[in-house]
Amino acid sequence: MTYSHHKRSVNFDPNVTPAVETISLDDYTSREIAATWYDEEEMANITRRCVRILKRMETNELKHGGKNYCTRGLEGHTTLGSINKRRSRSAGVAAVLEEQARQWDESTEADTQAIADAYTRTTSSCQMWARVMGNRDQVAAEPFLYLDDDEDCKGAVAISATAPSSTKSRIELSLASPHQMGLRSDKSIVGELVAPLAVRAAAA
Repeated sequence: MTYSHHKRSVNFDPNVTPAVETISLDDYTSREIAATWYDEEEMANITRRCVRILKRMETNELKHGGKNYCTRGLEGHTTLGSINKRRSRSAGVAAVLEEQARQWDESTEADTQAIADAYTRTTSSCQMWARVMGNRDQVAAEPFLYLDDDEDCKGAVAISATAPSSTKSRIELSLASPHQMGLRSDKSIVGELVAPLAVRAAAA
């Protein structure tokens, strides 16, 4: 059976969490839009900063988690990280295509669960590592999540990722205690905290 004999379709997990309602972009004021999304200039600045940090990482001019720079989130954009990421993605795609081809050769009914299982088996190591890194990030972030925005809490970087929109308004930054945080004591740290977003946007 060939691919042309199958009707294309998209399936959704019936157990997915319901969508959260939000206001329309048309109801945002210009100030709210500026406070919610990065503009092109801000994204360009973030991307340039990420590229500079990546170059220093590649030449061992800085250490991961060093006192001057935060490199978390940029690991996958180094030469070695990019190679590993491409290999993992290619293996996942190959597993799905092979399972689809097997089903087309053996039957006319698609077994979407078998396709999902084939992908899961191939990418299980990536999933495990993502959980390890996520747990590390959680431990590192928890001390700063509930700090009040007052004089006693300067130097805290609190990031809330509980809502669908990971926006500028959800990154609270104040200036002090850079050595405790291991981060630069200026607003450019925001760019490093959203480094993966910036690099992905630049590549899009």
